[in-house]
Amino acid sequence: MEILVMYHNGTLDFVKAPMLTHLLAIGRIKQFLRGDSWAVVGVHPVRIREKSGYVGLERRSDRRLSPRIRYV
Repeated sequence: MEILVMYHNGTLDFVKAPMLTHLLAIGRIKQFLRGDSWAVVGVHPVRIREKSGYVGLERRSDRRLSPRIRYV
């Protein structure tokens, strides 16, 4: 599904949802068509996924790939 967006220079374009998320995150979109009305960035609530601020060892990874420790 493609979404109609308007860039800050007034240009209209159709983009897929992942691209809309990216363009919103980097501030390239002025507004986009949501349902039957325009959602204006900075005026209407818009959800933007942000990366987690966690810095550290990823413990949820596949443990089969990590080396096994042998005790002798």
